[in-house]
Amino acid sequence: MSTNILLIGRSSKFEYVVKQAWPEALLTIISWRNTGFIEGSYDKIILCGYDYESYMHDYEKYINVNVYWQLHRLNKMNLSKADIIYINTYGIFNWYTFSRYVFAKLKLASLLTDNFNSVYILNVPTVLNNMMWKSSYSSINPLILDLLLKLKMVTVINTIELIELVKCYNLRSGPLRKCPMPFMLNIKRSIFIDRLMRLILG
Repeated sequence: MSTNILLIGRSSKFEYVVKQAWPEALLTIISWRNTGFIEGSYDKIILCGYDYESYMHDYEKYINVNVYWQLHRLNKMNLSKADIIYINTYGIFNWYTFSRYVFAKLKLASLLTDNFNSVYILNVPTVLNNMMWKSSYSSINPLILDLLLKLKMVTVINTIELIELVKCYNLRSGPLRKCPMPFMLNIKRSIFIDRLMRLILG
């Protein structure tokens, strides 16, 4: 019997990764922003997304689309046999953060483990593929990214390593990080500013 997989988040990168990890699986993909009811049951539910437009939204809309709507969606589904695999951000974080991205990612990870069984958190570094940056860091000049890499301020993983990480999710899960205290997240900002605040302030 084929494995039924639901990928929440339209990422061509992770669509490729999932298809390589489970080539015989039946894959369903829905948008991160899709808040409609999802019918059917799945063996694996992979959450891999973030609404990058939400940097410019007010705080309530930003936190809802990236955290609470995802939680509500799962609460409405049949999860009796499903493994929930969450693609989390990677790094060593302070007890506080000025980054909307960091807070939303870690907040959702915390709520998933608090509310559901069979949750696997994969802390995934920036993905480097064919010497091109394939991540949310793409809003920053590649020369700056190269400098960050040399200074060991950014950790990377290639596509092959990512496929193996996802394929062996039950062995590579965790650890779960404590959700940091948010500061100044009510202020709208660009992707670049959020990344800069993350690198400089945490």
